[in-house]
Amino acid sequence: MSQTLKSVDIAYENNKAKIEDAFFDIALEGIANGRMSFEKDPILPYVLETINQTVEKFNKISPEEQSKIVSLNEDQLQQIRSGDARVRDEFLNNQPKIDGSLRNNQIVGKILNRWGQN
Repeated sequence: MSQTLKSVDIAYENNKAKIEDAFFDIALEGIANGRMSFEKDPILPYVLETINQTVEKFNKISPEEQSKIVSLNEDQLQQIRSGDARVRDEFLNNQPKIDGSLRNNQIVGKILNRWGQN
């Protein structure tokens, strides 16, 4: 992302006079029309070029490289497994939140007394 922003900054610096002149002309046009728009934004072509170059780089990545980028290492997998197990156990062992009137029901009371003992 920072590389993308840097390339836009570089494009601006390399074309500063041209871009600033275009901004001035667009501002005058906007004042004359009574509204401003970004249709003729002079920096937009450079932004689009940078985005297209970035997309092109991603499109050239081999399936092996893609797999490597998005795959998890063993430590990350273990953290996910232990977190899942902890949350599962908490869910299964903690009684559900039931209001007092239902909790006083004899059948519900028996079920809640055995909750988490299986």
